[in-house]
Amino acid sequence: MFGFAPYGRYWRDIRKLVMVELLSSQRLELLQHVRDTETSLLMKELYEKSSKNGGQVIVEMKQSLADMAMNIIVRMISGKRYFSADAKGNQEAKRCQETLRNFLYLAGLNLVSDAVPLLGWLDLVKGFIGKMKRTARELDFVLGSWVDEHRRTRLNRSINEEEKDFIHVMLSIMDDSNISADEADTTVKATCLVVHLTLARLLHGFELRTVSDTPVDMTESPGLTVPKATPLEVVLRPRLKKELEMLTANVCYVFRLF
Repeated sequence: MFGFAPYGRYWRDIRKLVMVELLSSQRLELLQHVRDTETSLLMKELYEKSSKNGGQVIVEMKQSLADMAMNIIVRMISGKRYFSADAKGNQEAKRCQETLRNFLYLAGLNLVSDAVPLLGWLDLVKGFIGKMKRTARELDFVLGSWVDEHRRTRLNRSINEEEKDFIHVMLSIMDDSNISADEADTTVKATCLVVHLTLARLLHGFELRTVSDTPVDMTESPGLTVPKATPLEVVLRPRLKKELEMLTANVCYVFRLF
Protein backbone atom coordinates (compact mmCIF):
# COMPACT_ATOMS: atom_id res chain seq x y z
CA MET A 1 0.00 0.00 0.00
CA PHE A 2 2.81 2.40 -0.93
CA GLY A 3 0.25 5.01 -2.03
CA PHE A 4 -0.53 5.66 1.65
CA ALA A 5 3.13 5.83 2.72
CA PRO A 6 4.85 9.19 3.36
CA TYR A 7 6.97 10.50 0.50
CA GLY A 8 10.58 9.43 0.85
CA ARG A 9 13.14 6.88 -0.32
CA TYR A 10 10.83 3.94 0.46
CA TRP A 11 7.96 5.51 -1.50
CA ARG A 12 10.21 6.24 -4.51
CA ASP A 13 11.76 2.77 -4.53
CA ILE A 14 8.43 0.94 -4.23
CA ARG A 15 6.81 3.18 -6.83
CA LYS A 16 9.62 2.40 -9.25
CA LEU A 17 9.24 -1.32 -8.57
CA VAL A 18 5.47 -1.22 -9.10
CA MET A 19 5.63 0.79 -12.31
CA VAL A 20 8.26 -1.46 -13.87
CA GLU A 21 7.29 -4.90 -12.61
CA LEU A 22 3.52 -4.75 -12.08
CA LEU A 23 2.22 -2.10 -14.47
CA SER A 24 4.65 -2.49 -17.36
CA SER A 25 3.35 -3.51 -20.79
CA GLN A 26 5.39 -6.72 -20.67
CA ARG A 27 4.00 -7.79 -17.29
CA LEU A 28 0.41 -7.03 -18.30
CA GLU A 29 0.90 -9.02 -21.49
CA LEU A 30 2.23 -12.01 -19.54
CA LEU A 31 -0.84 -11.85 -17.30
CA GLN A 32 -3.27 -11.47 -20.20
CA HIS A 33 -4.58 -14.98 -19.52
CA VAL A 34 -5.82 -13.85 -16.10
CA ARG A 35 -8.11 -11.21 -17.61
CA ASP A 36 -9.31 -13.53 -20.37
CA THR A 37 -10.03 -16.38 -17.94
CA GLU A 38 -11.97 -14.25 -15.46
CA THR A 39 -14.13 -12.75 -18.21
CA SER A 40 -14.91 -16.21 -19.59
CA LEU A 41 -15.72 -17.55 -16.11
CA LEU A 42 -18.15 -14.68 -15.53
CA MET A 43 -19.95 -15.44 -18.81
CA LYS A 44 -20.10 -19.13 -17.92
CA GLU A 45 -21.49 -18.41 -14.45
CA LEU A 46 -24.20 -16.12 -15.85
CA TYR A 47 -25.19 -18.70 -18.46
CA GLU A 48 -25.43 -21.50 -15.89
CA LYS A 49 -27.59 -19.34 -13.61
CA SER A 50 -29.99 -18.53 -16.43
CA SER A 51 -30.14 -22.18 -17.58
CA LYS A 52 -31.31 -23.30 -14.14
CA ASN A 53 -34.18 -20.81 -14.09
CA GLY A 54 -36.04 -21.41 -17.33
CA GLY A 55 -33.79 -19.34 -19.55
CA GLN A 56 -33.71 -16.09 -17.56
CA VAL A 57 -32.55 -14.98 -14.13
CA ILE A 58 -32.26 -11.82 -12.03
CA VAL A 59 -28.60 -10.94 -11.46
CA GLU A 60 -27.04 -8.24 -9.27
CA MET A 61 -24.48 -6.90 -11.76
CA LYS A 62 -22.70 -4.75 -9.18
CA GLN A 63 -21.58 -7.83 -7.25
CA SER A 64 -20.76 -9.90 -10.35
CA LEU A 65 -18.59 -7.23 -11.97
CA ALA A 66 -16.97 -6.27 -8.66
CA ASP A 67 -16.05 -9.90 -7.95
CA MET A 68 -14.56 -10.27 -11.44
CA ALA A 69 -12.47 -7.11 -11.03
CA MET A 70 -11.26 -8.19 -7.58
CA ASN A 71 -10.33 -11.65 -8.87
CA ILE A 72 -8.24 -10.08 -11.63
CA ILE A 73 -6.44 -7.80 -9.18
CA VAL A 74 -5.81 -10.47 -6.54
CA ARG A 75 -4.68 -13.06 -9.11
CA MET A 76 -2.21 -10.62 -10.67
CA ILE A 77 -0.76 -9.84 -7.24
CA SER A 78 -0.85 -13.21 -5.48
CA GLY A 79 -2.19 -15.84 -7.89
CA LYS A 80 -5.22 -16.37 -5.61
CA ARG A 81 -8.89 -16.48 -6.62
CA TYR A 82 -11.24 -15.67 -3.75
CA PHE A 83 -14.30 -13.94 -5.24
CA SER A 84 -16.46 -16.67 -6.77
CA ALA A 85 -19.24 -19.12 -6.01
CA ASP A 86 -16.60 -21.85 -5.65
CA ALA A 87 -15.07 -19.94 -2.72
CA LYS A 88 -18.16 -20.38 -0.52
CA GLY A 89 -17.25 -22.32 2.60
CA ASN A 90 -13.56 -21.44 2.19
CA GLN A 91 -12.59 -19.61 5.38
CA GLU A 92 -9.45 -18.15 3.83
CA ALA A 93 -11.47 -16.74 0.93
CA LYS A 94 -14.15 -15.39 3.28
CA ARG A 95 -11.53 -13.65 5.42
CA CYS A 96 -9.86 -12.09 2.39
CA GLN A 97 -13.18 -10.91 0.93
CA GLU A 98 -14.25 -9.25 4.16
CA THR A 99 -10.86 -7.63 4.71
CA LEU A 100 -10.55 -6.16 1.21
CA ARG A 101 -14.13 -4.90 1.16
CA ASN A 102 -13.70 -3.25 4.56
CA PHE A 103 -10.48 -1.64 3.37
CA LEU A 104 -12.09 -0.21 0.21
CA TYR A 105 -15.05 1.08 2.21
CA LEU A 106 -12.94 2.73 4.91
CA ALA A 107 -10.50 4.21 2.38
CA GLY A 108 -13.39 6.06 0.73
CA LEU A 109 -14.88 7.58 3.89
CA ASN A 110 -14.78 11.34 4.46
CA LEU A 111 -13.96 11.67 8.16
CA VAL A 112 -14.35 14.79 10.28
CA SER A 113 -10.65 14.65 11.21
CA ASP A 114 -9.68 14.89 7.52
CA ALA A 115 -11.06 18.44 7.44
CA VAL A 116 -10.68 19.47 11.09
CA PRO A 117 -7.92 17.47 12.88
CA LEU A 118 -8.94 18.89 16.27
CA LEU A 119 -12.25 17.03 15.98
CA GLY A 120 -10.56 13.66 15.51
CA TRP A 121 -12.11 12.43 18.75
CA LEU A 122 -15.48 12.29 16.95
CA ASP A 123 -14.12 9.60 14.62
CA LEU A 124 -12.92 7.66 17.65
CA VAL A 125 -16.33 7.88 19.33
CA LYS A 126 -18.11 6.71 16.17
CA GLY A 127 -15.85 3.66 16.00
CA PHE A 128 -14.11 4.47 12.71
CA ILE A 129 -10.62 4.48 14.21
CA GLY A 130 -11.08 1.08 15.87
CA LYS A 131 -12.46 -0.44 12.68
CA MET A 132 -9.53 0.96 10.69
CA LYS A 133 -7.03 -0.57 13.11
CA ARG A 134 -8.75 -3.97 13.00
CA THR A 135 -8.89 -3.87 9.20
CA ALA A 136 -5.20 -2.91 9.04
CA ARG A 137 -4.27 -5.91 11.20
CA GLU A 138 -6.40 -8.24 9.08
CA LEU A 139 -4.92 -6.84 5.87
CA ASP A 140 -1.41 -7.31 7.24
CA PHE A 141 -2.24 -10.93 8.11
CA VAL A 142 -3.67 -11.69 4.64
CA LEU A 143 -0.74 -10.13 2.80
CA GLY A 144 1.74 -11.81 5.14
CA SER A 145 0.22 -15.23 4.48
CA TRP A 146 0.54 -14.65 0.73
CA VAL A 147 4.21 -13.75 1.05
CA ASP A 148 4.97 -16.75 3.28
CA GLU A 149 3.23 -19.11 0.85
CA HIS A 150 5.20 -17.69 -2.09
CA ARG A 151 8.45 -18.14 -0.17
CA ARG A 152 7.62 -21.81 0.45
CA THR A 153 6.74 -22.30 -3.22
CA ARG A 154 10.04 -20.78 -4.33
CA LEU A 155 11.94 -23.16 -2.05
CA ASN A 156 10.17 -26.24 -3.43
CA ARG A 157 10.37 -25.53 -7.15
CA SER A 158 11.42 -23.00 -9.76
CA ILE A 159 8.87 -20.49 -11.09
CA ASN A 160 8.75 -19.78 -14.82
CA GLU A 161 8.08 -16.30 -16.17
CA GLU A 162 4.45 -16.98 -17.07
CA GLU A 163 3.66 -18.12 -13.51
CA LYS A 164 5.19 -15.10 -11.81
CA ASP A 165 2.80 -12.74 -10.08
CA PHE A 166 3.76 -9.50 -8.36
CA ILE A 167 4.78 -11.17 -5.10
CA HIS A 168 7.08 -13.59 -6.94
CA VAL A 169 8.70 -10.65 -8.70
CA MET A 170 9.19 -8.70 -5.47
CA LEU A 171 10.79 -11.66 -3.75
CA SER A 172 13.16 -12.28 -6.66
CA ILE A 173 14.44 -8.71 -6.95
CA MET A 174 17.54 -8.07 -4.82
CA ASP A 175 19.05 -5.11 -6.59
CA ASP A 176 16.75 -2.68 -8.39
CA SER A 177 19.18 0.20 -8.73
CA ASN A 178 19.06 0.00 -12.53
CA ILE A 179 15.25 -0.11 -12.82
CA SER A 180 13.78 2.93 -14.57
CA ALA A 181 10.21 4.19 -14.14
CA ASP A 182 7.72 3.26 -16.85
CA GLU A 183 4.52 4.87 -18.15
CA ALA A 184 1.55 4.62 -15.75
CA ASP A 185 -0.94 4.74 -18.63
CA THR A 186 -0.64 0.96 -19.01
CA THR A 187 -2.85 0.37 -15.98
CA VAL A 188 -5.58 2.62 -17.42
CA LYS A 189 -5.37 0.86 -20.77
CA ALA A 190 -5.56 -2.57 -19.13
CA THR A 191 -8.65 -1.54 -17.14
CA CYS A 192 -10.33 -0.23 -20.28
CA LEU A 193 -9.63 -3.51 -22.07
CA VAL A 194 -11.18 -5.53 -19.25
CA VAL A 195 -14.31 -3.35 -19.09
CA HIS A 196 -14.66 -3.25 -22.88
CA LEU A 197 -14.30 -7.01 -23.27
CA THR A 198 -16.71 -7.78 -20.42
CA LEU A 199 -19.43 -5.43 -21.68
CA ALA A 200 -19.03 -6.76 -25.22
CA ARG A 201 -19.46 -10.34 -24.01
CA LEU A 202 -22.54 -9.36 -21.98
CA LEU A 203 -24.22 -7.42 -24.79
CA HIS A 204 -23.53 -10.06 -27.43
CA GLY A 205 -24.38 -13.06 -25.26
CA PHE A 206 -27.43 -11.92 -23.29
CA GLU A 207 -30.61 -9.86 -23.53
CA LEU A 208 -30.69 -7.50 -20.56
CA ARG A 209 -33.44 -5.47 -18.89
CA THR A 210 -34.11 -4.13 -15.41
CA VAL A 211 -36.42 -6.15 -13.17
CA SER A 212 -39.34 -3.70 -13.38
CA ASP A 213 -38.26 -1.89 -16.59
CA THR A 214 -37.48 1.23 -14.54
CA PRO A 215 -34.46 3.54 -15.01
CA VAL A 216 -31.28 2.59 -13.15
CA ASP A 217 -30.93 4.32 -9.77
CA MET A 218 -27.61 6.21 -9.91
CA THR A 219 -27.58 7.29 -6.24
CA GLU A 220 -24.06 7.01 -4.78
CA SER A 221 -22.93 5.69 -1.39
CA PRO A 222 -19.64 6.16 0.57
CA GLY A 223 -16.64 4.16 -0.60
CA LEU A 224 -13.32 4.42 -2.42
CA THR A 225 -14.92 3.32 -5.71
CA VAL A 226 -18.13 5.39 -5.19
CA PRO A 227 -20.43 2.33 -5.14
CA LYS A 228 -24.12 2.56 -6.01
CA ALA A 229 -26.51 2.87 -3.06
CA THR A 230 -29.04 0.60 -4.78
CA PRO A 231 -27.57 -2.62 -6.25
CA LEU A 232 -28.14 -3.02 -9.98
CA GLU A 233 -30.28 -6.07 -10.70
CA VAL A 234 -30.99 -7.12 -14.28
CA VAL A 235 -32.88 -9.95 -15.94
CA LEU A 236 -30.59 -11.98 -18.21
CA ARG A 237 -31.74 -14.18 -21.09
CA PRO A 238 -29.05 -15.96 -23.19
CA ARG A 239 -29.16 -15.09 -26.90
CA LEU A 240 -27.30 -18.20 -28.00
CA LYS A 241 -27.28 -21.87 -27.17
CA LYS A 242 -24.51 -23.18 -24.93
CA GLU A 243 -22.56 -24.74 -27.81
CA LEU A 244 -22.32 -21.31 -29.46
CA GLU A 245 -20.95 -19.56 -26.36
CA MET A 246 -17.33 -20.40 -27.21
CA LEU A 247 -17.85 -18.97 -30.70
CA THR A 248 -19.06 -15.72 -29.13
CA ALA A 249 -16.01 -15.67 -26.85
CA ASN A 250 -13.63 -16.15 -29.77
CA VAL A 251 -15.30 -13.44 -31.86
CA CYS A 252 -15.11 -10.93 -28.99
CA TYR A 253 -11.46 -11.83 -28.43
CA VAL A 254 -10.67 -11.19 -32.11
CA PHE A 255 -12.44 -7.81 -31.99
CA ARG A 256 -10.40 -6.90 -28.89
CA LEU A 257 -7.16 -7.73 -30.69
CA PHE A 258 -8.03 -5.41 -33.56
